[in-house]
Amino acid sequence: MTLINVGELIKRLDDEIRNSNDHVQWRDYAGFRDVAAHAYFSIRMDRVWVYAKEELPIFASQIQTILNSDNKTE
Repeated sequence: MTLINVGELIKRLDDEIRNSNDHVQWRDYAGFRDVAAHAYFSIRMDRVWVYAKEELPIFASQIQTILNSDNKTE
């Protein structure tokens, strides 16, 4: 899955999910997708590296926590 795919999926999430998990920086992650998809000639690879190595693991952890809490309530 690419960073662009991640951003697309974020944009398709229900507002309820995003609003009930407002600690997640949904807009930032989706915004990165927009830059990667539309401004790829001007994108800075050092920024992509930081995003992939530092920010994406945090996001993945947040998503896992959300999924785990949803499974407990079912």
